Amino acid sequence: MISPDVARDVVGNVISFGLFLSPVPTLWRIIKNKDVEEFKSDPYLATLLNCMLWVFYGILYVIFGSAMYASLLTIMGKVIKNKSVEYMPFFLSLVSFLNGVCWTSYALIKFDLYVTVNPQWPRCAIQPRPVRLLLQADPQEGEERKAQM
Repeated sequence: MISPDVARDVVGNVISFGLFLSPVPTLWRIIKNKDVEEFKSDPYLATLLNCMLWVFYGILYVIFGSAMYASLLTIMGKVIKNKSVEYMPFFLSLVSFLNGVCWTSYALIKFDLYVTVNPQWPRCAIQPRPVRLLLQADPQEGEERKAQM
């Protein structure tokens, strides 16, 4: 018997892949005919922007989360240099530590690799390649259409 969590993940992944692969027949037809015909680009651009925003959001979830914990380490330099904890924010350090302990405990209890260690964060350094949209096959044909309008 499949657990409800596994079933939810499988169905969600299948539907998501179906959603993002659904434009392939249309794009194939455009490439094959070398013409966009009467197809509108709005749904495809909206889907692309949606995906890009989720990736951007995830990259920010990793960068700012890491910066929050690393910022406390910058104070450690001053503490070591002055040999005094006078300027170390005790409550911020304590609550950040407890927050990290809670999330790590949750991840270990649920055996959730993505909460314990985000395996995708090194991919953030990969620069996306520019996307070229096939808007028209022949530049003269595009000029003729503009002239007709």
